[in-house]
Amino acid sequence: IYWVVSAGLPRVRVVPLAVVSGSIATAVEFVKLWRSPGLDAFRGTLPGVLLLGRHFSGWDILAYWLAIGLGAAMDMRLLRARRGR
Repeated sequence: IYWVVSAGLPRVRVVPLAVVSGSIATAVEFVKLWRSPGLDAFRGTLPGVLLLGRHFSGWDILAYWLAIGLGAAMDMRLLRARRGR
């Protein structure tokens, strides 16, 4: 998610990109708590499983934020190296 957001918003600084990415990931995880026949039918398809998943997990939210933080830290390091700092 961080990679997609940062590619779509190349002029935005790293920390706001990480916050937006984490917010999107968290929102997608909380959507798993919302049940409706149409949404459940979509979750039964391969695209639905890949985009939304099937079951809510607080551990997934933690994993998303850790991975996004790691990606953002790597991004900051690469940006500093490119600037010669």
